[in-house]
Amino acid sequence: MRHVAPCNDNVRETVLTADAVEPPEPPRSVASVALPFAPQNWFARVANRIVRLVDLITHPARHRAMVHALARSAFAPWRALQPWLPLKYLQPFHLAIGLTSDERAAIMIHHYDFLATRVPAGTLAAIVDQGLDLWRFDSAAGRIGVDLVFSHPTDNEGELSLILSLDGVRLSVCAFTFAPGSLIRRPDATIIAVTRIQGVRPEFTRMRAAMRAAAGLSASTIFMAVLAGIARRFDLSTMAGITAAAQVARVAAAGPVFPAVYDDLFARFGGRRATAAFYRIALPLCERPLDEISSNNRARRRAQRHLRSEVALSACRAFAADSTDGPAD
Repeated sequence: MRHVAPCNDNVRETVLTADAVEPPEPPRSVASVALPFAPQNWFARVANRIVRLVDLITHPARHRAMVHALARSAFAPWRALQPWLPLKYLQPFHLAIGLTSDERAAIMIHHYDFLATRVPAGTLAAIVDQGLDLWRFDSAAGRIGVDLVFSHPTDNEGELSLILSLDGVRLSVCAFTFAPGSLIRRPDATIIAVTRIQGVRPEFTRMRAAMRAAAGLSASTIFMAVLAGIARRFDLSTMAGITAAAQVARVAAAGPVFPAVYDDLFARFGGRRATAAFYRIALPLCERPLDEISSNNRARRRAQRHLRSEVALSACRAFAADSTDGPAD
């Protein structure tokens, strides 16, 4: 029997405020300027480019594997959208602070191999073309939805993004990547690595209305339910959640927002620190028995759990393969 770490059932949505607060704007892509806390003078920029060039030249086999993983025809639209896609792993602020270029390359290669070999061709085509509809919920506030898209223009915080919206207006984003279990020292062939959760500041009021209509669930909790559903579809048993210190958009001005969004959130879901950069979260997500919850809150928690289950099931079904629809590769 797999050990499930204890969790705080207050996970429902004490991070509502943090979800709607957008930290200072990160770079729009790894092809853009360095982050605010990175060296800015011309000498440092030139030196960094030289280091990356040497890294590329001295590891030709690694780069060939990267090019091969991305050369599949299914990914052609993404290559056209991001010509620098095969080189992203050379950037020190790609995915997580503190990872080596070997680790970043291994994650990207694994991710695109996973998409090509495990995701049904029709489903992958939908993600590539216009995004995949994972969940819709008609509420008093309007239609709440979650879509899965390729991460762009912000492309350094995870290869795929979940977009939470209300009546088509973007409220919050969660970026993730299918990664090898070795990222968090696990034997799992594949895990889901969550590396970004960010709300949209101008939509704070709309966000609060949507979350109230969704049984009080926060954007973060909805995202976690979606990811759990995707994991169920592919029989994945582990998720990794980035630490606040390793998140690539972290800046001193963010104050307590980053710990609230990242460290506190993953701890509530039973996350245990696996490395300096990631928490390990066992799947299915832990839940406190209802009989341990006060009777005054039990009905609300039951409604929240029901909606979370519906979200996960919807996301799982969105990836379900047609009997005639095999992997893309």
